[in-house]
Amino acid sequence: RLPSSPWGSLYCADGVCPIRTDPAGGCMSESRCIYVDFDDVLCRTADQFLPIVAREFGRTYAFEDIHAFNLQESFELNADEYEHLMHLMHEPDILAAMAPMPGMLETVPDWIAAGHDVSVVTGRPAAFVIVGRSRW
Repeated sequence: RLPSSPWGSLYCADGVCPIRTDPAGGCMSESRCIYVDFDDVLCRTADQFLPIVAREFGRTYAFEDIHAFNLQESFELNADEYEHLMHLMHEPDILAAMAPMPGMLETVPDWIAAGHDVSVVTGRPAAFVIVGRSRW
């Protein structure tokens, strides 16, 4: 079992998520199963990339310049630069500084209070779960 989140649900890491369902294929309760992505759904991840890319690589971009899901392509990074950026984006201080998306700190607890099963999902490495859990 994966660690519980502050809201009483679970975090899924590396795209592997135990989906709790009844034999008919639905949620185990009459509530809805709600899966919330961490990056740019729960928190404003892209806002953190821009100053780091400027500081580390001397390249300045606006949010609108992020034209591809592949950030290596959007920021014109070589393989070593991209690996360095990904390492930095998983640092505890960087994760803690990520601002929530507007309304998420109110919405997610409301969903849980309404009886829905809310899970935070991410494609981040498993080590992120422990760091992310402390903030969110």
